Amino acid sequence: MQSIDDLKQQIRSFVNLEHLKVPMIVYLGGSAHIADVFANLNKGGVPLTKYEVFGAAWVNAAIRLRGAEESPLQDQLLQYVKNYYLDMRKQAEFDVDDFSEDELTQNRTVTLPEFGTALGQYVVDHLSALVPETTSAAPEIGFGLLGVAMNLDNRKLSSLNKYIQKIRDELEDILQKTERICNNLQSMFETLLRRFKSTGNDYENGLSSTFKTLSYFAALWDLDPSSEEYTTALSNIKAAYVYDAITSAWSSHGDQRLMEYCNSSRDYGTRISEEQFDQAFDQWIADQTPGINFGKDIKCLITIHANLSYLSASVPNGETFELEHIIARKRIDAADSSRPRHILGNSLGNCMYLPRGINNPKKDKTLYEINDHNRYSQLIKESQYFSEDEMQKAMQALTASDYESVNGLLRERSRQVAHTLVRALLKDSV
Repeated sequence: MQSIDDLKQQIRSFVNLEHLKVPMIVYLGGSAHIADVFANLNKGGVPLTKYEVFGAAWVNAAIRLRGAEESPLQDQLLQYVKNYYLDMRKQAEFDVDDFSEDELTQNRTVTLPEFGTALGQYVVDHLSALVPETTSAAPEIGFGLLGVAMNLDNRKLSSLNKYIQKIRDELEDILQKTERICNNLQSMFETLLRRFKSTGNDYENGLSSTFKTLSYFAALWDLDPSSEEYTTALSNIKAAYVYDAITSAWSSHGDQRLMEYCNSSRDYGTRISEEQFDQAFDQWIADQTPGINFGKDIKCLITIHANLSYLSASVPNGETFELEHIIARKRIDAADSSRPRHILGNSLGNCMYLPRGINNPKKDKTLYEINDHNRYSQLIKESQYFSEDEMQKAMQALTASDYESVNGLLRERSRQVAHTLVRALLKDSV
């Protein structure tokens, strides 16, 4: 077996690292362009994310925090920075040179990239209803939020270090606004998006996106929280969350749209009309294509519908509920096994929270088949479940492979659910 010393000798004979000359680039330009320089140097090999580039470029952009216990929010921020490095060390991803938890505690100085990531992690933890916890969520939200605070276009975040003094001066204000808006949004969306009988941060936030969430902060950032304008904007955000999703408002040029909220050329001060909302939903339903698996948008919409209607006040019979197909998947598969699919089994009209007990054994029961002593009559009514006659027609159409009739019933229930959802979302809008 080859010894380690022999292997080292072979490596030295190939390249002697002790005498290897490494080229050095001396940058003499302004500090505002450092991130762009790093980004251009990073175009070969495995590219870093733009947030990793920021981390390398702005390592000397320091922010001094207040003394211990002078600001609870700044204390939390510092702890997030510590946790970031401690977690990396624990996961053995890398070892941080010169990192000392004790020294960080004593000096209370963080870099701009550390601040951005820590701010984002605060939002991830305190606005879990809207922001799913992913590996990229914290830097995306954190740096984006600093852009909102500085009124800086998200497309120009590479120049954020030019605002370092303003960030230092407004540090506490940034944290206080972030805390308040997080609390306001979380209070509103946790009742809409929480999965039934879920524990912890278990939400159906399939209609969320980073720019969309940042727009809520941008719209509320400079408003007086005690003003009618603030209350109005906050109350309208709930409906806009759904409306913007079904109209694909954030599907392209999201960074440009976000900037329009930052400079107040857009806002959430105007209530969406019922007619406008209904028409948007009708078009969205008409554009749906056949399938069997529910998308994240359907799961989110059905969760909102349930939380605003049949599961809003009480739990029918104290049972556990889960998202399921109304016309059972097993029955649809038996009638439509071809590819591509013909039946809208994945549609809004075929999805709801159903009692877990009826779906686990054979997964082919309807509520009418187990409605002994009117056990589920109230649920059938409040959930806009198919009528008994409609269900019978659906089963007959499945047997006859009459896909058009089945889809007609599913589209009609989709519209009923959508229009009920519209009225519930607009109830508190002004």
